[in-house]
Amino acid sequence: MEEFLVISASASRAELERFVEQNPGLTITCTLSADHSYPHREQCVANGVITADNCFDHQAIIDMVLHVGAWKHCVRTQSTTHIFDDRLILRQDFTEAITPLVQQDDFDLIVWSVDTASPTQIRYSPGVIGRLLYDQTDSALGELHFRNDTTPAQPLQLLQCGYPLGYTLSPRGAETLLARCLPFSSLPVRYFDEADNVWANTWHFIEMARHYPSLRAFITQPLLGVFPYDVRRKDDTGHFWRAFTYLCARHSRCIFDGGALPGRAA
Repeated sequence: MEEFLVISASASRAELERFVEQNPGLTITCTLSADHSYPHREQCVANGVITADNCFDHQAIIDMVLHVGAWKHCVRTQSTTHIFDDRLILRQDFTEAITPLVQQDDFDLIVWSVDTASPTQIRYSPGVIGRLLYDQTDSALGELHFRNDTTPAQPLQLLQCGYPLGYTLSPRGAETLLARCLPFSSLPVRYFDEADNVWANTWHFIEMARHYPSLRAFITQPLLGVFPYDVRRKDDTGHFWRAFTYLCARHSRCIFDGGALPGRAA
């Protein structure tokens, strides 16, 4: 059994409607959307979702609660769960492309779309580790070509990545993330294997990244989902900020999150 779950950090249904319009033929079985008036930090602490010293801002808490809700849904239904950010444009053969990977039933998590502002670290083979750098499609024509691409998706072992915009969880993987990530704290995460640099733990995906090396975690190449061009253009300032803070981190020994996710208001 499989679930196709869309997450929307917007309280409006407009984003969900756009997702359906941009991805015709995909059957959505569940949606999770946010009411920006909640959750309150105090509630999250009381419920054991975050620690008292957690430094997530309000938007980060909303995003975290939505993704934790998706993980719990995966465990509750005991279904392989495909989790979509509502901004994504997927390859039209997404279902066919992911099927041979999930049928192997030997994974915890498979990332197939990621925030391309950050590099991705993978293990090619025992003893061989590398990084993947992405250049997001920059035009409507590029999006059309992407939608029509049928290049077979290959799984590579995932060691670290930025915000996963689309990923698939097995029930075992969801249970493991819940057990290891909750409660979310402010404990920093080493940035790749750089001993003198760490990620400030300001968003749920940074805590997720801590655990990939000990999971059966993979990322597909090529990616199977990208941002629409109009959203990507709005991301330029945010991505500049991430790059700037990365350079600052060479001196401050800390990688700071840019404060807002691509395409989201702070």
